[in-house]
Amino acid sequence: MRRGASDGGARPVSQARPSRWPSDKGQFWGPRDLAVANGLVYVSDTGNKRIQVFSSEGEWVTAWGGKGALDGVFDEPVGVAVAADGRAYVADTWNQRIQVFDSDHYFMHKWDIDTWIGQSLENKPYL
Repeated sequence: MRRGASDGGARPVSQARPSRWPSDKGQFWGPRDLAVANGLVYVSDTGNKRIQVFSSEGEWVTAWGGKGALDGVFDEPVGVAVAADGRAYVADTWNQRIQVFDSDHYFMHKWDIDTWIGQSLENKPYL
């Protein structure tokens, strides 16, 4: 899902709403999983409902997501995997789905997972 920017372009949903991310880059609340691909480290920052990305040297690169049930945002992102082409797969646990993002972190599509029932703190899927 993309929303229009003031300059008429499109941008990821996570950039379309105000966030506190510029002041808390690299800070975590319940990191659960990580994936390494193409020289980048992707971390599921579960409590902050986002994915953070770092360089191989540990420098913050970007983040995307936010709390919600719409495409492109998360409610308890746990597992994360990244393909060689840069597509990121995120287990969006409490929204009961896996979301897929392109290499620029734009939402592409999702798979609903009806068996991820409830909001258990112990049963969280990894990819």
